Amino acid sequence: MTENEDIYKITASKIYGVPVEEVTEEQRQKAKAISFGYLYQSLPEDAIQIARDELINTLSKMTGAMERANEAMFQHFAEWFEELIELIKPIVIIFQRAYLYSQLSKYLPDKLAIFISEKCPVRWLPTITEKRVHSLQEELE
Repeated sequence: MTENEDIYKITASKIYGVPVEEVTEEQRQKAKAISFGYLYQSLPEDAIQIARDELINTLSKMTGAMERANEAMFQHFAEWFEELIELIKPIVIIFQRAYLYSQLSKYLPDKLAIFISEKCPVRWLPTITEKRVHSLQEELE
């Protein structure tokens, strides 16, 4: 160790596991307190209290980071889910048209059932199928 090196920064570097250049003033002060406590045989409770405070501070920072990460993940999932809905819509319409055709073909000629199921406005499809499902549920009860 040379005269220009700061012993407390070096101590803080070893305690916190960071390079000497990245030691903050707060970390240096805590390392200094621990060093003097050791030299003057202060109670171990003092060192434990400093470590406890540092742990609480670190956990607080980690909690904030985790909350931000959680929010970012939720936002990403919401965007992904909206994209998924847009991709699934055409498939749902196909199934709704197929269901409508299967119901109409029971009562109408095949060509007419196909024509109606293909030409039926999309906005009517959920209404038609929902009414049919509800009527089937009532029949089963």
